[in-house]
Amino acid sequence: MAQPLGIPLLPPAGMPFLEVLGPGIRGRRIPLVREALVLGNAPTCDVCLEDPDLSPQHAAVRRVGETVLVEDLGSRLGTFLDGVAVTAPSELHAGDVVTLGDVRLRYGQAPAEPATAGPADPLAVLDSAETVTTMEPEVYAELVVHHREQLLGRAAVWLGRARRLFWVGAAVVALGGAAFAVGMLAFLGWPPALLDVVPRPPDMFGWALAGRVLSGHVAWAVGLAGLLTVLLALLVHVLARSRARRITRTIPPPPTSWHLTPHPDGP
Repeated sequence: MAQPLGIPLLPPAGMPFLEVLGPGIRGRRIPLVREALVLGNAPTCDVCLEDPDLSPQHAAVRRVGETVLVEDLGSRLGTFLDGVAVTAPSELHAGDVVTLGDVRLRYGQAPAEPATAGPADPLAVLDSAETVTTMEPEVYAELVVHHREQLLGRAAVWLGRARRLFWVGAAVVALGGAAFAVGMLAFLGWPPALLDVVPRPPDMFGWALAGRVLSGHVAWAVGLAGLLTVLLALLVHVLARSRARRITRTIPPPPTSWHLTPHPDGP
């Protein structure tokens, strides 16, 4: 197992964790920052536990939405939840104790921040002068990557919205331009076959619709609305791209040597 920590790790607000109850290390908290973590005594496991009685890939803890499940991976000694053997994926609740050989892990969830505290920041615990926290490099790397991917994911969502908005605006501009062009060509009488489809308008701005409003006026209004939509899309795109660049610059990826070793067959 990893070297003892001077002070227990405090997971970010609202994040589930496993707290080591023993033997050896007590108080270490392992944040469940991934959708699945494989536990065992193999160095390639996400969480390597130095217990020779454990299987190389002993158990897995998975996050499915707001639910956290524990699953035995065909281990030799078995996995126990509150003293009961785990024979199928079982849901974890706060205070439940998972036993793997001699290792006991208690499931918990860090308290959520008050609503007035603003959006939860997975790294806020690192910025608090009132909280003294000791964190292993691989856990810190996981938190940084988790937070970085969250922020970049939000920026990507806005980039996608900007692209869709741009094409909607472009289509509206094309629609308004086409409507105005039809009225103009009909007024000019070209091509002659067009007059077989629509009557010749009395004005170069097209046909009268209501009062003094002509079809060309409506076409211009539609085109202007589309143009404003395109400009809005470009503004959103620039802001989202700038946000993504700032995130990449201010939250660089941790060194690869800090990361938890990925499981070779996937979690």
